[in-house]
Amino acid sequence: MIEIFRLAKERKMEELLSLHNRTKQKLLKNNIFQWGDWGNGYPNKEFIKTSLDKNELFILTFPDRIIGSVVLNQKQSIEWNKIPCKISRGD
Repeated sequence: MIEIFRLAKERKMEELLSLHNRTKQKLLKNNIFQWGDWGNGYPNKEFIKTSLDKNELFILTFPDRIIGSVVLNQKQSIEWNKIPCKISRGD
């Protein structure tokens, strides 16, 4: 069963960075560019650490492997309904 999102502080930052890097590579391979310049932009170690410190980063696991993460806070600057998305299943 898929676990409900929980605070990511319980997990190693390296595991989260690895997940984001794999996601980034898959998006770039499919010509999907988000969050500006991936080389210096989101996601990065500083962003993940700050989100962990603020208790704003949550993860989804299945069963013990991280399969997703999300930052939840009160001030979101991204207008998600205006961003074209392509959702695909992948490793």
